[in-house]
Amino acid sequence: MAQQFQRTASNVPMSISVAPWKRLHRLLFPFLLAVLLVPSVAWVIMDLSVWPWDQAWYGEVSVDLYYVLRTEPLKWLSAMIAAFGSKPPAIAYSGQFAVPLARFFGRVEPALLMTVLACQAGSLWFVWDIGQRLCQERRIVSAAGTLALGSAPLFVGIGHQYLAEAPQTLAVSWIYWLALASPNMRRPRLLSGLMAAVALGMLAKTTTPLYCLFAGLIALCVLLRSGVPVPLSRTARWLDGALLVVAGALLALTVAWYWKNFVPALQHARISASSEIAMAYGRRGTLSTKLCFWLGQSSNALLADGTILLCVAATVLLRVFQRPSNDLLKMRPLSPTGKLVAAAAVLQVAAVLVVFSFQDNEETRYLVPMLPLIAILVMWLLAAVGTSTLAWSLSAALLVQAMIVNAKASGLGMGKWVDSVWLHPIHRDARDYARISAIVALTCPQTTANHYAIIGVEYPSLNANSAAFFTAKQRVDKGWRCYYTSLGYAESNPERAYRRLFDTNATFLVTESEDDQVKPADAFNAVSLPVLRRVMTSPDFAIVQPPIDGVLIFRRKQ
Repeated sequence: MAQQFQRTASNVPMSISVAPWKRLHRLLFPFLLAVLLVPSVAWVIMDLSVWPWDQAWYGEVSVDLYYVLRTEPLKWLSAMIAAFGSKPPAIAYSGQFAVPLARFFGRVEPALLMTVLACQAGSLWFVWDIGQRLCQERRIVSAAGTLALGSAPLFVGIGHQYLAEAPQTLAVSWIYWLALASPNMRRPRLLSGLMAAVALGMLAKTTTPLYCLFAGLIALCVLLRSGVPVPLSRTARWLDGALLVVAGALLALTVAWYWKNFVPALQHARISASSEIAMAYGRRGTLSTKLCFWLGQSSNALLADGTILLCVAATVLLRVFQRPSNDLLKMRPLSPTGKLVAAAAVLQVAAVLVVFSFQDNEETRYLVPMLPLIAILVMWLLAAVGTSTLAWSLSAALLVQAMIVNAKASGLGMGKWVDSVWLHPIHRDARDYARISAIVALTCPQTTANHYAIIGVEYPSLNANSAAFFTAKQRVDKGWRCYYTSLGYAESNPERAYRRLFDTNATFLVTESEDDQVKPADAFNAVSLPVLRRVMTSPDFAIVQPPIDGVLIFRRKQ
């Protein structure tokens, strides 16, 4: 009788225990998002680095657009279309709306970086939902793909930099999501999504099609072929119309920017890829050597040293303690669209690596928009293998990797585990930040507003772009600014560099003393020392006393 009762009880559905477990499943993505991004939020709030070069330029334009919107709103649209001139401006477009958050953080930099982290959060969500659609709601597979993206050393490092790769990665992830979701989307919603995603991608960087062209074509074919006929309420129709208007406006802004700046943008892309200037960021080589380089850098961008060993160890442990009957993911075969999206990801990864192997530039941050594609392929492979052991072990290994990567970014060591030039330890020393603030305050009083000053060196914490960013921030509070430029981008002719002081009608020259300049000089500082020596003996300049922390400031006599 007791045995019969046990058999009967074992057949009763455990509804009371299953429901809480399902609710916990729904919290898995918010948990992963917190684990992957909260350390970066803390990093950007506490870091006191001076933004160099590209980051500072993006920050300057973001602050300038906000200032125009606040003080001269009728000129704002024209300022948006003219922004940068040679670089697509998506990051500045979004960043301008975060500038008011500087009142909360005490500085503009954390406010702007919050838009970067928002883009990363969006990318992680798209990858998560792609996994849900690829793998029929198997959350462990989605978790593995999300962790593959969010724990990647390059992804974490770029989250701390104000660079265009963050919105570009968001656009690429969005387009792949649209390609997979397109068979179940109504035509107006799919059209507005495609318009907005393409606009964002092209406003982020001109190279965006290299990462997502095939996925975009899949979504476009579905759009042209059919739509999902669903009866709509008036509210739904209004929402579809509003989304189409917003997406159309964003696409129109994209077209307007490229109409005005297409030639310089194309020239900038060409020079950045292969030219003498690009050689400062890479080297020439054969196709095979360059392919090996980019394959190695892709591995470093995605995995910390030892992650594969962690995954193998976790797999062995799970195989020992897991029942064989529980090892299957029990998933349905991939849909035809899912197979096409996976194939598109394979082709785009191959295209990225081959195209990069034909250029001189070796900036590894260009690999960031490729990381969602690799995450998609990871989920596809897990679905193909069909074992939960591998999915759980990979997720566990990547979770440990996320902790190691963020530990290095927090300054807790782990250098031997992570090899990424973009993963910078947090900088808590405020001296460089205070120094450039003092330089801008001294060289940009209201009496010399709108005048030029030249920064005679190109160092990460002291360069023309950084100074220009600081003077743009100053204008928000004080109402005036100055303009900063260099002795010439990668200038090699001392005479031409010296004449630039007069051609720009520069009021000040800011440079480091001879003892403090880096020797031997690199390609970007080749004329710094010759110009300093000439200015010190020229009757046209007088030194401003006292020096600021080893920095010499000369004022040109009018």
